[in-house]
Amino acid sequence: MEKHRKHYPILYSLLLFFLLVGLVPLVITNYRFIINTEEIMNKNLWDTQNRDVKKISTSIKSALLDLEGDIRLMAESQGISSIDVPTRHLFLRFLQKRNHWIKHIYVHSLRVSPRIIEDPLSKPSTEFLNYFSDRTIFNKVMAGQEYHFGPFNSPERTYIYGINILPIETNDGIIEGALYCEVELNFLIDFITEDISEFGKQAFIIDNDFKIIAHTDLNLIGRDVRFLNIDPGTFAMFVASTFRFVDKKNEEFSGSYISIPEKNWWVVMYEPTLNARWFISGMKWNMGKMGIITAIFSIILAALFAGTLSRPIHQLSIAALKIGDGHFDQQINIKSRNELGQLAETFNYMTGKLQEYTTQLEKYAKEMQELFFSSIQSLSAAIDEKDPYTRGHSERVTLCSTAIARELNLTEDEIEDIRIASLLHDVGKIGIHDSVLGKPGKLDDEERILMEQHPVLGANIMSPIKQLKKIIPGMLEHHEKYNGSGYPYGLTGDKISLMGRIIAVADTFDAMTTDRPYQKAMPGDYVIEKIIKWKNERFDPEVVDAFVRAYKKDLVTYFHQNQDETNESEH
Repeated sequence: MEKHRKHYPILYSLLLFFLLVGLVPLVITNYRFIINTEEIMNKNLWDTQNRDVKKISTSIKSALLDLEGDIRLMAESQGISSIDVPTRHLFLRFLQKRNHWIKHIYVHSLRVSPRIIEDPLSKPSTEFLNYFSDRTIFNKVMAGQEYHFGPFNSPERTYIYGINILPIETNDGIIEGALYCEVELNFLIDFITEDISEFGKQAFIIDNDFKIIAHTDLNLIGRDVRFLNIDPGTFAMFVASTFRFVDKKNEEFSGSYISIPEKNWWVVMYEPTLNARWFISGMKWNMGKMGIITAIFSIILAALFAGTLSRPIHQLSIAALKIGDGHFDQQINIKSRNELGQLAETFNYMTGKLQEYTTQLEKYAKEMQELFFSSIQSLSAAIDEKDPYTRGHSERVTLCSTAIARELNLTEDEIEDIRIASLLHDVGKIGIHDSVLGKPGKLDDEERILMEQHPVLGANIMSPIKQLKKIIPGMLEHHEKYNGSGYPYGLTGDKISLMGRIIAVADTFDAMTTDRPYQKAMPGDYVIEKIIKWKNERFDPEVVDAFVRAYKKDLVTYFHQNQDETNESEH
């Protein structure tokens, strides 16, 4: 159906009306109440934020102490001269497994060869390898200095990590090497993520250069806090405090921070000033529930009112579409005393009349089709009657051809075309003189050439009829042979139409199993064997196989039983 413009159900208009009447006043009232309440709730923001940043700070300190304790224990274990090297190595691996944040360990000792323990799931970072190969750093560590580098952001921006370098000191106080550790610091992100589940709340960690070293968005690591429009001087005033700032989008935020003096870090948290989320969200949820109830009530009312109008119109629309698709037997049942009921009665009267006209047209079409086939059968029978030896030949070829077509799983339309082509395959013989058709002996060269023209004559006779255009190949090519030795064109293989290849087998079978002036009828089984031998020579092998299957099912021999009875009655 062609679409001219978009249509909207009546239900939508009624639903909009009820929503405007019931839902909009509710939304306005609740909104004004929330605005008044937010001002009070903002006073509680800082208490919550202070509690959260203190919790994060405590967790980070504890985790760092545990991590650095394990690293220091690693360094101390490597300086115990009473423990052999393999045992020290095992101890390092034990500590690495206990603390999964420790990814890579390199031991650079003056007394023994370097020992390496790596995480099999990752590779050491470029910074780690550079520090390990830096002789200046190694010399300073050998002088007793410790290094703690990072956090760094991974190249893939999927995790952050730090590098710790500690001297290895023996029981006698002699530094004999350095311990290099690469540690994953994603637990910093985990800690700050725990308390920012509310919409709009953000948390991060900055170092003493006011650079972000941990953030849920790894792309922001390394950026200065000034990009948020926060003054770095804010964090230099107190160990812990609150602050306000306005970002570049002119939105106001409230925040809190607390320092980690041991690292010169600050934990920072902020959120929009007007979003006291823990309470306002509850108010909005209640407002949402009330809105949903109101919306449901409005939908029910709109549906009740719209149903009486939209259902009959929808029935009429569906029925009209089906009529457009050719189904003229549509009737609708609308029990109404108003104009819709009157329209339904008129519609049913119209479809009833259409059904009557359709039935008459179908009857006329069927009669025309039967007349068409009767004319073809009569023409075919008239041709066969020219030669008493070929009486009934076209009908038998038709029966055989359609049986082959079904074995080849052709469509009903294709089978019907083959049926017509089979009936008319010898129509060209109408232009061949009776003396040639009925000659009892072998045809001479001139007569043979004349006889071989009957496929072309038949095609020329039928080609002006447009409805028979599809069957012309079957009439024209039923004497072509698979190896190209047939006539009239000497076509080979698939260049011969499937229709022609099918009729060729059926025509040969009937010709060999019926009496002709030049030969006596042969037994069906003998002819089957001959046709099988002629596969790939005279006939398409697939068509022959289909013919043999049809023959075994008696789809072909049925007609020949009738023919045998006819021959006996004539004799």
